[in-house]
Amino acid sequence: MAASNQLRSLKEEATCSVCLDYFTDPVSVECGHAFCLSCVTRYWEGLQNGFPCPQCRKMSQNKTLRPNRQLANMVEIVKQLQVPSATPQEVNLCREHEEKLKLFCEDDQEPICVVCSVSRDHKPHTVLPIQEAAQEYKEKFWSCLNPLKTKLNNVLELHRKEETKAKHLEVKFKSQREQINNEFEKLQVFLEKEKSRYLSSLEEEKKKRLQIIKEAVTKLEEQQSVLRRVITEMELKCQQQDVELLTDVKTTLRRYENMKDQHAAYDTFKGEEEKTDKEEEVDLQMKIIESLEWRWARRFAAEVTLDPDTVNQWLTLSEDGKRVRPRDRAQDLPEMPNRFKTLVAVLGKEKLSEGKHYWEVERLSETQESGIYRNWCVLAGFYAHKQTPERGAIRREYIC
Repeated sequence: MAASNQLRSLKEEATCSVCLDYFTDPVSVECGHAFCLSCVTRYWEGLQNGFPCPQCRKMSQNKTLRPNRQLANMVEIVKQLQVPSATPQEVNLCREHEEKLKLFCEDDQEPICVVCSVSRDHKPHTVLPIQEAAQEYKEKFWSCLNPLKTKLNNVLELHRKEETKAKHLEVKFKSQREQINNEFEKLQVFLEKEKSRYLSSLEEEKKKRLQIIKEAVTKLEEQQSVLRRVITEMELKCQQQDVELLTDVKTTLRRYENMKDQHAAYDTFKGEEEKTDKEEEVDLQMKIIESLEWRWARRFAAEVTLDPDTVNQWLTLSEDGKRVRPRDRAQDLPEMPNRFKTLVAVLGKEKLSEGKHYWEVERLSETQESGIYRNWCVLAGFYAHKQTPERGAIRREYIC
C-alpha cells in the first residue's frame, strides 16, 4: 500500500498542472515551477509586460524558460512503471454502475459510462466519446485564455502605471516637503533678523526719547530755580512801600513775561496725538506686518527692463527701458514676431518661468496694469486703450 502511494505521488509530480497530463518538453520558470513548453508558451501568448507563473501567479519581468532535463527523465521512468490497481473512484469509475467513464453527456455536462448512455436519463441526450469531448473542451478553454490574458495584460499595464504614479507622488511630495522645510527655515531666519532689527530700533527710539526727556528735565530744573528766585523777588516786592514797589516795575513784569513764554517750550512731546495703550499696540502690529510683507517681498526683487521689440505702437519707451507712457498717436515700428498689436502693452525682457519674483511699479495713470503674461513679466498694459485681447491674460499681481 505504501509503494502504491509513493508511485501515485511520483505520477503527480510528473503531471503538468496546466494540461493535467504527463510533462512534454518540461521547462522551469523563474519561481521554480515546471510546465510543458507548449502549455506555458500558450499561457503567456499575447503578454508583453510581466509574465505570471500559471501556478503561483508570481510575476517575472522576462520570459525566461529553462529546460528541465531531470524532470523529463523522471517522466519517462514514471510512464514505464506499472501503477497498482486502485479503488473504483480512483480510476474514474461510474459511481452507479462501477463501469469506466468512457462517454460525455453534452446535455448534463458530465462524464458517463456506457450503461448510463442507454439508460432512461441519458438515452435522448447527445453523447460524445470522453477523449473527443475532452479535446473539444480543452480547445474551448484555450480560446477563453486569450481574452483573459489580454485583460490580464491590461490590468498589469494599469498596475504598472499606478505604481509609477505612486513613485512620482513620493518624489513630488518629498520635494515639496523639503521645499516647505527650506521656506520655513528661511522664514525663521528672516523673522529672527527682523525681530533683532525691531528690538534694536525700539531700543534706539527709547534712548532717543529718554535723552530728550533728560535734557528737558535739566532745563526744567534750571527753570524751577529761576522761577523760585523770581517768585521770591516778587513776594518781597509785594511787601515793599509804594514808591519802592513801583521802582523798576517794568523790568519785573518783563521778567515775568519771559518766564511765562519759556514754560511752554519745555513740553517735549507737545503736538503729538495722545493714544491709548491698545491703540499704540495695534499701530505697532500693523507697522510690523506691513514692514515684514514689504521686506520679505524684496528678497525676490527682479530687475526688469522693458523690451522695445514687444512694445505696442501706442506706447513710448524711455531709453533705459524702465519707463513707458501712452501716446496720442500711433508710431511706425518695425515688424517683430513678439510685438503687441491689439493689446496696448509691453513685455519685460526677462522671462520668469519659475520661482518667486517681486518688482515695484510707479503708476502714473489709473488705466495702467502690471502682471504676468505667458511666463514673461508685463510691466505695463493700458486697458483704456485695449482692443481685442490677445491670447494670455494680464493678472493683477505684483508678487509672483
